[in-house]
Amino acid sequence: MPTPLDLARRSRPPVPPGPVEPPAPQPPQTSDLVNLDAYTAEIRASITLHAHARLVALTLASLADRRTCQIPDSRQPTLRQLALACALPLRHVVASLYNLELDGWLVRRPEGDSRFRLGRPRP
Repeated sequence: MPTPLDLARRSRPPVPPGPVEPPAPQPPQTSDLVNLDAYTAEIRASITLHAHARLVALTLASLADRRTCQIPDSRQPTLRQLALACALPLRHVVASLYNLELDGWLVRRPEGDSRFRLGRPRP
């Protein structure tokens, strides 16, 4: 278990100036699919994720199909439904989704709308 001093010593990547555009979404390949159990274990073990982002990710993981790691259209929550399920203010959910997508934990589906599938975090 890292101590606060260990965390402070870790080097962080430089933050680029201005807004960062996420890469264009790609259709999921078989090799891109994640194991749902491993995904939830990695989310819980992550020391870099904010607690709100962790809660949002685990809530979305609970809705995902175990085989494809995509959230079926019938179970896609709206932002308001996700905020209620997480008991968080809407702005915290939006910020958490942005950070999860930026870090690779979530990938927007190719349709370009607000639907997500679970992803692999960027190294």
